[in-house]
Amino acid sequence: MQGLYFLIPTLFTILVSFMVVRAAGIALMMTGLNANKAKFQALSAFSGTGFTTKEAETVINHPVRRKIIIWLMILGNAGIVTLIVTSTSSFIYTKSTDLPINILVLVVGVFTIYKLATRKKLIMSWESFVEKRLLKTRSFEEGATEDLLHFMEGYGLVKKMVSKNSDLQGRALREFKLPEKGILVLGIERGDT
Repeated sequence: MQGLYFLIPTLFTILVSFMVVRAAGIALMMTGLNANKAKFQALSAFSGTGFTTKEAETVINHPVRRKIIIWLMILGNAGIVTLIVTSTSSFIYTKSTDLPINILVLVVGVFTIYKLATRKKLIMSWESFVEKRLLKTRSFEEGATEDLLHFMEGYGLVKKMVSKNSDLQGRALREFKLPEKGILVLGIERGDT
């Protein structure tokens, strides 16, 4: 019966691991990563399985994403170690007569966590809570515009300040034939307008 006391931390670790990966997926989405990539990146980093080079670049080249991934790697290693220690301890301290009970408790516990993890309403509540909390932090106050636009490779966003003695001053944009040069003007800022 003593082995059951180790199963509770095992099940708790599984539940917390799921919640951490889900929260990190939301955090990555808030940096401009699409939902599927964000969830995959979060799970990959947490489990330490890695991901493709191109996708790694989208994470490594972004300071907020990099911080999220670093924390996931640290928490993932700690979670996996905790899971291994608690689950093996539960079976070591279990009497042979109690072993079937411990296995049953573990299976039922994992199944219950799975059922909770697949409930849409519960997941949406957790994700909404995480998003609200993250919006209150400095890192997620305002996402970078270029991250939200999902540029293809080779494209970028540039903010050009026009000085008073610039060639652009007092002339119409169409005179410069910018679209022919592959340049698209998204907006013009004058003072507060």
